[in-house]
Amino acid sequence: MYYNYHGIIKNKIRDNELIKIEFVLKYHNINNVMLLYFNDGTVKPIREHRWLEYFLLLEKYNYDYSLLLKKDKT
Repeated sequence: MYYNYHGIIKNKIRDNELIKIEFVLKYHNINNVMLLYFNDGTVKPIREHRWLEYFLLLEKYNYDYSLLLKKDKT
């Protein structure tokens, strides 16, 4: 069965479920990753080569980057 990873994430963004974005240098052996946090508790890593695609999507749905870019001190 095919799992449409990015399609599911994009639907969650469209449905206004995104609560936080974080950029980290390393996450589970992935370098330079954007972490998307959703209101159901899931965290989805996005590799650097797909960032532009997601920035454009966030712009399309009028997400305010300044409110989403939070850095936890954990």
